[in-house]
Amino acid sequence: MPDALVTATELAIHNDWPDATYPADRAQQAIYHATAMVQAETGQRLVAVAGDVVTLWAARPAVRLPQRPVTAVTAVTTAAGTVYTNGAGTDWTLVGDWLTVGTWMWSRGYLTVTYSHGYATVPEQLKWVCLAAATRLLDNPGALRSAATGGESVTWSGAADDVGPGLSAAERAALGPWRELLVA
Repeated sequence: MPDALVTATELAIHNDWPDATYPADRAQQAIYHATAMVQAETGQRLVAVAGDVVTLWAARPAVRLPQRPVTAVTAVTTAAGTVYTNGAGTDWTLVGDWLTVGTWMWSRGYLTVTYSHGYATVPEQLKWVCLAAATRLLDNPGALRSAATGGESVTWSGAADDVGPGLSAAERAALGPWRELLVA
């Protein structure tokens, strides 16, 4: 099942849709797409993931784990086969998303890290962005500026990137704190 930062019920409440009338299947699909847009913009998975395995090049004993927030590290293995398992401060130290491994006798190489990351409870700001994008996907999937049928017409207002699918400039700005930081 694809990741989802919000539920269909949260989307219905956000849009003030009575439970029996909102398009549940389309709403869920819009949530999946909106979540994917948020994840692509941030470079982060964001949802809680347990036991993720990543192999990283470590030129020094400290490496930055790619997904945040890091909630646990369960195992670290070097390319030479050294397995660090206790993490009690002697084999590794975790500060934020930085993992320091071993002792002063470090030699560079690959580390394979098993860790857990993401939010068990999604922050409200992430939910807001996802709900806004999912609503636009449902309301105006073709990114139309206006449409008319017979004597009825509708015009969507806002900047060009605020009308259709995709994240608006304000939403992209709101995701700044979660955006992946590239470390040289």
